[in-house]
Amino acid sequence: MPHSLSPGRLPQGGGLRWKLWILTLLAALCIGLLAGTTLYQSVGGFVRAKLNARAISQFAASFEAANHISAERGPANDLMSADPAHREPARRRLQQYRARTDRSLRRLATTQLPAGLLARVERDLELARQRVDTVALLDPAARRFDQVQAAIDAMFAAWDSYSRLIQWQAAQLVRQDEALSAAVLKSMSLGNLREYAGRIGSYIVAPMAAGMEVPVANRIQLQIARGRLLELWQLLSPGIEVLPAADPVRQQHELARRHYLRHGLALVDQLLNEYPYPMDALAFTDHYVATMQPLETLRNLLLGQTLAQAEQHRQQAWRTLWLLGLITLLALLLLAALVLALQYYVFGPLLRAADAVFALADGDAEPPRARRQDAGEIRRLFAAMGIVSDRLRERARLTRELEQLAITDSLTGLLNRRAIDRLGRKALAGTRRQDTPCLILIDVDHFKAINDTHGHPAGDQVLRELAGLMRAQLRPSDHLGRFGGEEFAVLIEGAGLAQATRLARRLKRAIRHHRLDLDNGARLTITASLGVAGGPGLDWEQMIALADQALYRAKAAGRDRVRSQRAPDTPD
Repeated sequence: MPHSLSPGRLPQGGGLRWKLWILTLLAALCIGLLAGTTLYQSVGGFVRAKLNARAISQFAASFEAANHISAERGPANDLMSADPAHREPARRRLQQYRARTDRSLRRLATTQLPAGLLARVERDLELARQRVDTVALLDPAARRFDQVQAAIDAMFAAWDSYSRLIQWQAAQLVRQDEALSAAVLKSMSLGNLREYAGRIGSYIVAPMAAGMEVPVANRIQLQIARGRLLELWQLLSPGIEVLPAADPVRQQHELARRHYLRHGLALVDQLLNEYPYPMDALAFTDHYVATMQPLETLRNLLLGQTLAQAEQHRQQAWRTLWLLGLITLLALLLLAALVLALQYYVFGPLLRAADAVFALADGDAEPPRARRQDAGEIRRLFAAMGIVSDRLRERARLTRELEQLAITDSLTGLLNRRAIDRLGRKALAGTRRQDTPCLILIDVDHFKAINDTHGHPAGDQVLRELAGLMRAQLRPSDHLGRFGGEEFAVLIEGAGLAQATRLARRLKRAIRHHRLDLDNGARLTITASLGVAGGPGLDWEQMIALADQALYRAKAAGRDRVRSQRAPDTPD
């Protein structure tokens, strides 16, 4: 039975809060009096672990910004390599990457990092962006290799400035706790690994954008970066390869080796030895950046494990702090009373409340009820859940009805124009050349005359009966909808233009041979004109336009006709 309680009539909270406060304060007082000296060292360990966790978290945030600065080179290279047709999408993509980098730097500005180092990074990054934008404004034919390479070198300089900030932060971490040095150095090495991988690709992009073979200077710099990358990989691999095979770091290390060392560097070698290039700079950037992704994931995974270990140390220090506090019988009794009170008054009811939330999420009709001995706050919580349950059920019902109305034509019960458009775009987006969808537009001939002669109710009856007639001629996988007025549309997937044309002729014959008895006693013979369109390489608007042209030709030929129209560049 639906709940009728209003929020104002829900049970009010009881005295749970002050009871918990009294128990907690008594326990804290006893622990402080009896174990203060012993707790001093434990508090110091907890504070140190907490500071370590916070510092490593900031270190991870710094690496995130470093990765964003490095990743910004990819879309910057795309923009400097783009032709006029791809320039605007490349510019928008670069703006998104820049905004992401700026957000990371703004978050770092609120930390205790040296303001001078951060300001230097921002200046170098702004200078690099200006050079990239200057090159991007040039006509592709006028872009020189030295201009593109200078912009890329400026992006390198921005990352180098930022690396000094990471080095400062790493030194602070190691100075704070030498036990963190191994994880810090490993994270920095993985960050440099990813950066060198990015630089290797950037040394090729500038010559590709300028339409020239990779010059000797770039080949030298590329080989230097490659040597450093492989050296770092050799230094990191022994420590990772001794991990268990199921360890996530070990698995990600193997994935990085397959994707980048095998495929990414092979792509670089191919371009160094093959000119003219087998792909343009945009395609190379997309392929190469994808092979670098496992390196970034490996670095983030290791950093995440370091952060998790620091958090575990913090939690362990906290547990030790509490354990040392339990040194007297009175403290043990008071803490036991606190635990029992929390279990009885809070955790037990909250667990049942969690079950109630899951029940609501699963759509169960009746969530659990509060017990008589539950505190007032808990009774209020369960009463509120009953109200939420009723409102969720009502909302779900209304949502289902609205979703159905949003895609259905109210007169014929068919799909409406919006639903057909959505299905058409989805079908075209996921098709291959050999199974391009086709579209049939059907227009009832002389429909205005039917409305004028027999009235609009008769016209509505004609549309409803034609909808049922055509639905009976179609396969379950075909989509029939009312496109507007007296016009219908059939979206056919998995059939060529010839098969769609045969279906259109069958529909035309079925409509022409159907005798329709109106409610006013009149008998009508209806005909329709049909236009069929299909062919690869079309988007949805183009397919509608072609079908509409075919429909116009059918009407111009005397109506009661079928005409087809394929894409202009499609061979017969």
